[in-house]
Amino acid sequence: MKFIFWHHEVQGPLTLESLWDGSHGFAGSVGRLRLAFWLADRGHDVLLAGCVREGSLRGVRAVSGMEWLRAEPGEGPGGNRAILVMSNPPGEADWQQVHSHRQRFAVLLWPANPIRPVWLRRTQEGCPAKIVCISEHHREFYRIYPAFRNVEMSYLGTDLDLVAGAPREAKEENSVLFCSIPRRTKGLHNLLRAWRRVRELAPEARLRITGSARLHDPRAEVGRTGILDQELEAEFPDFFADPPGSLDRAGIHLLGALPSLSMVYGAMKASAVAVVNCNWRGAAELFCRSAVEAQAAGTPVVGASRGSLPEVVSHGVTGLLVRKADPSLLAEAIVRLLRDRPLRKRMEEACPAWALRFADYGAAARDWEEIALRALKGERTPARPAWAGDALRGIGYGRVRAWARDRIYGTRLERRLLKWMAGK
Repeated sequence: MKFIFWHHEVQGPLTLESLWDGSHGFAGSVGRLRLAFWLADRGHDVLLAGCVREGSLRGVRAVSGMEWLRAEPGEGPGGNRAILVMSNPPGEADWQQVHSHRQRFAVLLWPANPIRPVWLRRTQEGCPAKIVCISEHHREFYRIYPAFRNVEMSYLGTDLDLVAGAPREAKEENSVLFCSIPRRTKGLHNLLRAWRRVRELAPEARLRITGSARLHDPRAEVGRTGILDQELEAEFPDFFADPPGSLDRAGIHLLGALPSLSMVYGAMKASAVAVVNCNWRGAAELFCRSAVEAQAAGTPVVGASRGSLPEVVSHGVTGLLVRKADPSLLAEAIVRLLRDRPLRKRMEEACPAWALRFADYGAAARDWEEIALRALKGERTPARPAWAGDALRGIGYGRVRAWARDRIYGTRLERRLLKWMAGK
């Protein structure tokens, strides 16, 4: 088959070399494109197009811009249409260009975030042919909608080869690593509230925070640290009033955006505990790549029991998930793992095998082959029944919900709801 992965977003221009070795400096929504190399290794014709630099590596070709849409043959081996994978929904103008070529390609949408109802309606109408979700939790969002019959799922995968090759240092017994994007949407404010209690219970504990607000949004207004959002720093003057001194006194070290994934994975391996999204109220994870990465690196995870985290973290086996929205309980979970070395050791041993089912690009490539075949044949997605969601779809609840969501899209009400969900 022929796969075209369209990277139309602003992160880039991306090179094949930086994608392969993990030095591109972008988040998981870009890193997941490494799947292309595994598909090429399985004998498929694979093209990466859009915001990329032209080149060829390990069986994958890269072409920049949009000219490929007209110039690239729309047929793959055997005369089948090429599979065009949109990495997240494009802007309307770009979408219209793609839509005008819908007879040449089987178009698939691969979202890393919740999508607008308009994409569900378009899928129901036949283009995109499929929506490919990144976890079961993500897919279940759409069970109530008529388009659910064409909503697929394949786990996002992560860089097991880069994790294995990252430097392995001795575990730092008192080291806690926050490895989600360091913003309020990922619950960093809840961790900082918990950190005061952690230091009361375990004064020797040290917190390291990877990444930066601008890794998520290049236009983010950062504070004194030059790393975190200004409004977040303002909430915690005891930590951020006069960095680095105030940070040192609190046992906090901001690592910033590390130049390579190898360094991130090395930091995970060296930490006793990895903390991921701990936002209970909103912005729940649809996959949580950082949780899977940490477990693949052999580090137990602590986070909120929300979104996909109960799916990708085995509570009590590979980490501790906190159900109640209470930073003091988050602190207790962290301290428990820091203090209970036998428990932590058992989790460290269980983590890599557990993470494999979510992380293996080889398994993801096989999933994508099956999804592509169903798209080409116009077949429905296999799905186990779920009586409540199926009943709601049957009575038209999804249509009403989509109508309501469209009416508030872009309005002040939507902005207020999103602000509330972000925990502000």
